[in-house]
Amino acid sequence: MIPTALPQQSFATVRSIGSVWFALVLLIVFTAFPLVANGGFVVSLGLNLPLTTATTTDLDFGGAAATPFRFQGFYTDSGTHGIRLVDAVTGNFSPNLVRFILGRQKIERLDANEVISGNDNFQGTSSLLHGLRDGNLDLEGDWASRPPIQNLSGYIGVRFAAAGNPTNFHYGWIHYTATSTSTSAPFSTGTINGWGYNTSPGQSILAGVPEPSALALVGGLATALSVLDRRRRSA
Repeated sequence: MIPTALPQQSFATVRSIGSVWFALVLLIVFTAFPLVANGGFVVSLGLNLPLTTATTTDLDFGGAAATPFRFQGFYTDSGTHGIRLVDAVTGNFSPNLVRFILGRQKIERLDANEVISGNDNFQGTSSLLHGLRDGNLDLEGDWASRPPIQNLSGYIGVRFAAAGNPTNFHYGWIHYTATSTSTSAPFSTGTINGWGYNTSPGQSILAGVPEPSALALVGGLATALSVLDRRRRSA
């Protein structure tokens, strides 16, 4: 005999599975595509833009920056090679600025949730992000090669002039990973993982924010769906 209806438990199972898949879909969407978050923050996640000594990649924060930041791979006859971070137009930094280590011409590596604001040490000089200098490992600075470590991730704090209104400046971050080909090689390649900035001129931002919020939102939706399932089952 063929049943004319599925048992109640079957419907509950279907709803539960559907909730899990819906949460996974949301997670994939938030990871793979740009996210405009509440509170005046714009982020782009999951970029995975590879960098080598033969590539040049410009980053303009989705068109928000008047002048792009340029990650410039290079290789010279003297044996100096790696990745520079410069202004795409001037070759230095003007009007774009990058947060440097206080008192040194080295770009600072930030951890998640560090404050990026006008109180920081922003400078306008181009800099070797990581690589070799005259055939020797560049061992100075936060992004320096650290054999046998092959991957080093963090955030670069930036300030940029707004496109269409260069008198307005925004603070933001670039999520970056420096990489090497072996445990004895320098960081000569890298990956741009994502970026974010505060849409309010002159206002601070936390490095990596609102990446955690996006994941929290997915978790919250999954929880809400789970509660809804339980209410339906008890009805």
